[in-house]
Amino acid sequence: MTEKTTAARAGNRILLLGIGLETGNLGLGALACGTLESIYKAEPNTTVYLLDYGKTPRSYQFRIGGKEITVELINLRFSWRLYLPNNIFTLLAGAFLSRLLPSFLRAKVLRRNHWLCAVGDADLALAISGGDSFSDIYGIRRLLYVSLPQFLVLAFPKPLILLPQTYGPFQSLRSKIIARAILKRACRIFARDRTSLEIVQSMSANSADIAEFSFDMGFALVPSPPPASMLTPISEFDASRPIVGLNMSGLLYMGGYTKDNMFGLKIDYPHLMTEVVRYFVQDEQCQLLLIPHVFGNSGENDVSACQRFWDALPIDIQPHVAVLKGSWDQSQIKYAIGKCQFFLGSRMHACIAALSQSVPAIGLAYSMKFEGVFRSVGVPNLVLDLTGSSQPEILAQISRLYSQRLAIANGLAERMPEVRAGILDLVRKAAPSNDR
Repeated sequence: MTEKTTAARAGNRILLLGIGLETGNLGLGALACGTLESIYKAEPNTTVYLLDYGKTPRSYQFRIGGKEITVELINLRFSWRLYLPNNIFTLLAGAFLSRLLPSFLRAKVLRRNHWLCAVGDADLALAISGGDSFSDIYGIRRLLYVSLPQFLVLAFPKPLILLPQTYGPFQSLRSKIIARAILKRACRIFARDRTSLEIVQSMSANSADIAEFSFDMGFALVPSPPPASMLTPISEFDASRPIVGLNMSGLLYMGGYTKDNMFGLKIDYPHLMTEVVRYFVQDEQCQLLLIPHVFGNSGENDVSACQRFWDALPIDIQPHVAVLKGSWDQSQIKYAIGKCQFFLGSRMHACIAALSQSVPAIGLAYSMKFEGVFRSVGVPNLVLDLTGSSQPEILAQISRLYSQRLAIANGLAERMPEVRAGILDLVRKAAPSNDR
C-alpha cells in the first residue's frame, strides 16, 4: 500500500459507513461501538466520521476505553429531491463528473460542497452495511441504500475496506452486479462467516489476496450497567429460579416487512414463543425476561412486540415473565443480558451480546447469518432454523440444549478471549502503517 492508503495512523480521518444509528436498532449500535473500540485501540488519535443518512448533521457520544468519544455524522439524503446538496444521487454525479476536470479545478469545485469535501478529505473508508444488508434478502432498495455511499467513496477514489459482515444471498442479477462492482474495487474484504467468504470469492477474481475471515465487531462491545431502577424486573425475580432471557423480534412477530411471512418461517412465531415460555416456566421452573433489542417507532420494534406478547400470555404464566422497559443503549442492554443464565434470541446481535459474556444462547434463525456467526465461535449447534424446522423439533432442541447449558458456558468462556483479541486488532490487520 502507498502512504496515502495506509489506515489508522495517528491523525488519519476515517469514514465509517453503514451504521445508521437513528433506527433504534441496538445491533447497529453494537457494531458501531465494537468498530470504534477496534479503531481507537489501534490509534487513539484517529478521527472517525459516520457517513450515513440523516436529515440533519449531528454528533454521537460513545464511551470507548473509559473516555467519551464524539463522532460526527456527515448526513446524506436518500431522496428523489435531487436539488438537495447532500442527495446521494447528486453527490455521486458530482463526484464522477469532477473526475473529468483538471486537478486544480476539481479541488476548487469539490470545496463548494461540504459533503463532497468531507469525503475528499478522508484517508480511508470502512463499510459494514448494517452487518447483514449487503444482500437482497431485504429487497433491492436496502442493498442500494447501503451501497451508494460506498460508490461515493470509490468515485474519489478512496480506499474502501469492507468490515466483517454477511455477504449475500444475491437472488437477482441487479443485486449481483451491484455487489460485484463493490467487491472488485475494495482494497480489503472481511467476512464474519465462512459461507460469506465463499460468496465473495466466487464473485470477485482478486478476492484471494484481499478477502479473509474475521469475527463480528459486536463481540467487542463492552457492557455498561444502567441505572438500578431499570433493572427492577431482574431484582424482583425469585433468586431461587434461573433467569432465561428471551429476545422477541418485532420484525418476525409482524411477519416481516411484507407482513405475510416474508422469511418463509415454517412455524407460527408468536405461538412458538408462547410454547417456549410455557416450557421454561412450567417444566424448568425458570423466570423469563423479555428483552427488546430494536427500539423506536418503526413497526418492527421489539418493545411493542414484547408487550403485546406478554399481554396475550395465560394468566398463570404472566407472574413468572417480565418485560424489560425503558430507554436502553447497546452497552446497557448487553449488561442486562449478562444477568441471564440462558438466552434465546431472534436478533443476532442480542445473541452475540449473550455469547460474548459466555451466556449460552440459542439463535432462533430466519437467515443464513446466524449459522455462520455462531459457527465462528464454535457453537453452530445453538442455531435453530425457523425456516426448516417444525415447532415440536424446535422445542425438543431447546430442551436438549438447556440441559447442556453448563458445558456450553464453559466452552464459550474459553473461546471469548481469542475472539475479542482478534477484533481489537482488526484495524491493524486491515491496513498496517508503513512506519510499523
